[in-house]
Amino acid sequence: MNPHIAALQAYNIGFNVRNSACVKIRNVEKTISAFAVYLSIDERLSKRVVRDYKYTVRRFLNQSRRLVNREALRSYLKYYVSRSRVHTTIN
Repeated sequence: MNPHIAALQAYNIGFNVRNSACVKIRNVEKTISAFAVYLSIDERLSKRVVRDYKYTVRRFLNQSRRLVNREALRSYLKYYVSRSRVHTTIN
């Protein structure tokens, strides 16, 4: 499973993989800050990895207009993963 999806599921922001319910994030910065605390304490990730996750989540929330559902996340990560594969092959 993609680590971005796993982290969002573990954080449990109301995202349920079994249905396509949509969650509206009202306070993006507060949500991202709470997610960063979860990543650094519960998942024990380094500051750099947490920073990268915050950047990725912020970009996703901006693109999805703060609406989170399975389809929006899948669409965003499909693009994100395809770009990282291209970047990896170039290097």
